[in-house]
Amino acid sequence: MPLSACYLFKSTTRLTIAAPAREHHFLLRILPKPTPCMILPEWELSIEAADYVSAFEDAFGNRVFYGAVLGEHAQLVASVWGKVLLRDEYWDDDVQGLGLFCLPSPMVGPSEALDGLVAAMTPAFRRLKTREGMLFLNDAVFRRLVYEKGATNSETDAGEALSKGKGVCQDFAHILIGLLRGLGMPARYVTGYIEGEGDSHAWVEVFHEGRWYGLDPTHNAFVREGYIKVAHGRDAKDTRMNSGVFKGKFSQYVEVNVRVEMLETDDA
Repeated sequence: MPLSACYLFKSTTRLTIAAPAREHHFLLRILPKPTPCMILPEWELSIEAADYVSAFEDAFGNRVFYGAVLGEHAQLVASVWGKVLLRDEYWDDDVQGLGLFCLPSPMVGPSEALDGLVAAMTPAFRRLKTREGMLFLNDAVFRRLVYEKGATNSETDAGEALSKGKGVCQDFAHILIGLLRGLGMPARYVTGYIEGEGDSHAWVEVFHEGRWYGLDPTHNAFVREGYIKVAHGRDAKDTRMNSGVFKGKFSQYVEVNVRVEMLETDDA
């Protein structure tokens, strides 16, 4: 499969805490995840003021950085940058835990709204070829939700977002996952970076004929070039880019800044 493009990425996560915190233990999923269609030849990680940092792979094979800032601090700033080489077509052939992605999960469970949408979509979906059906469901989610920041939060599940009729990329992805699983197709949640957006993004992978293919219901498209995968799981709870615990007042603000740009292939 020929090389298609080389991309430079940089992601900075800034956690601001209202009062000085201490004994801050954190988990970060911010480094792109190599796949058959994405090579990561070069990268660097920086975590300001961290007393130590180590790495491990979680149950889904995602790279996780674990560390701590033990003294008093008001911010945690983590940055990662590097290059990725992308192939012509986005796909993955990882079948680890395949059965999990057919089942309900904490943020994509049964609900009246989601079950009703599955029932409504089933007749038309069954009349289509599988890939056409995938796009039909992708389009259905795109048309039913209005993108609106602040309408939902990180704990909003698929049923609640569908009932509201608005949300962000997390909500679009959860609803599409619920539709696909309800129609018998394994589906998983993906976080990553995409060209042209200044924040992290979420999309969906669906398993068909031995491979995972990407769908982006927020943009109503198949996932192709310009998408850099970081992590996947059953839903957003499995792929949190930033999580942790600290001693201090529970008041925090998280800001993520992402830059992705295409480079000339010769620069790779």
